Amino acid sequence: KTVLLEEIYMHKNLFTERLNKISDGLKEKARNRRTSLWAVSLSSALLLAIAGGGRNRAARMSSRSEQRPQLPSRSSLISGSR
Repeated sequence: KTVLLEEIYMHKNLFTERLNKISDGLKEKARNRRTSLWAVSLSSALLLAIAGGGRNRAARMSSRSEQRPQLPSRSSLISGSR
């Protein structure tokens, strides 16, 4: 009986060691996946912010040009003074 119990205990320990190795590998994979997901998300957010900022700037520039009073051109001033 004791030999059988020792063998069971040995197999249990081997099985536990294998499970721990597999668990560590899966944890490492999950960490790497989270890091890459974080990098992709951050890159996407930055690209969207840059694209949105450019559109917003263009809209502000066009609204500014609409708000400015139109000054007479130099040629119209010259021809009008004669």
